[in-house]
Amino acid sequence: LNILLCAAYLKSKTLFLPIGIHAGLVFAKVFFRRMKMMYAVEPANSYLFGLEGDARRGFLTWLLFLSGILILRFLIAERERKALKT
Repeated sequence: LNILLCAAYLKSKTLFLPIGIHAGLVFAKVFFRRMKMMYAVEPANSYLFGLEGDARRGFLTWLLFLSGILILRFLIAERERKALKT
């Protein structure tokens, strides 16, 4: 998801597309849970992938999230430097 949102930002050069993608995915998750279509497997329970099925409580999610922020910050700063030179 992190890579998808970063790629969407870099392609569109605005935050509207990544925000729309994220909102759509959250809506789909809520919809599938309400319709009882998302419980095909038992949620994973590990410190790496998330506790009790919640990925936000996993180490890997935070690692990817923070690395995505740093990469995006670098790419935005690089684009601004190129814009100032021209």
